[in-house]
Amino acid sequence: MIKCQYYQISYNEVGKYNNSNNYYGFANDFEKVNCDVLNSIKVRELIDHFKEEKWEAGKYNVMTHNCQIFGAEIIKVLKAIRRDKEDKLRIIEKTKLPGCIINSLWHNEELSWSNTLGRIPVFGLFHDVYSILKDQ
Repeated sequence: MIKCQYYQISYNEVGKYNNSNNYYGFANDFEKVNCDVLNSIKVRELIDHFKEEKWEAGKYNVMTHNCQIFGAEIIKVLKAIRRDKEDKLRIIEKTKLPGCIINSLWHNEELSWSNTLGRIPVFGLFHDVYSILKDQ
């Protein structure tokens, strides 16, 4: 099983990193989610998978966030799943990940009944807070 990490990086954070001399500690400034990759494939296979999709840098659109959609598609193909159970709590995943990435991970993961309860509006908030306090 291959291990990977997803980083959410804003434009301002990238600017901070580019202007910094600290090249080794940059990951501490970002939100990250540790993942395992269940479908390890070669880069060529991944490129071939998206060949017909026309994912080109020149077609990037800030308004539609299609880079996030592309990331979500890669997560589906690689069958990435979150390693840490706290990253699966709705209250935490919403602060770290965009919705399309959450949906792709959710699609790949066989989550327990408890994780499903956390997705119920209003009730889910109390469930997640209880889960966080219980683990401390």
